[in-house]
Amino acid sequence: MIGTHAATRYQQSSVNTISREKLLIMLFDGAIGYARVSKMKLDAGDQAGFREYLGKCQAIVMEFLNTLNMKEGGNIAVNLQQIYLFLIDHTNEANVSLLGKNMEDTARILGHLREGFDGAIRSLARISPQGS
Repeated sequence: MIGTHAATRYQQSSVNTISREKLLIMLFDGAIGYARVSKMKLDAGDQAGFREYLGKCQAIVMEFLNTLNMKEGGNIAVNLQQIYLFLIDHTNEANVSLLGKNMEDTARILGHLREGFDGAIRSLARISPQGS
């Protein structure tokens, strides 16, 4: 019990001290992993597990959607909003119709977004090393 409490405190401390950029990449990694696991659960006949991991993936995508800065983000924010809304619809369809293919699509699209954000973060770090 004490070890669990210490581990939880360490995890919270890590999240509180990590850069926003690293946290974003970690969230993408989590969403991609959850999408993949949900597909594996469905393939194994575990519908409850499928829906559990699908829901975790959706929660992260919803967080991405809810934290968009539409006022300052311009066209990029509008485009991201459309992608995130598509992913929510696509995962909802997967949930209702038990479509593992939709979760593959979701993982692939999130992977492309992750690559794009990672590239942008690296470019900004080269331009402004003190910003990282």
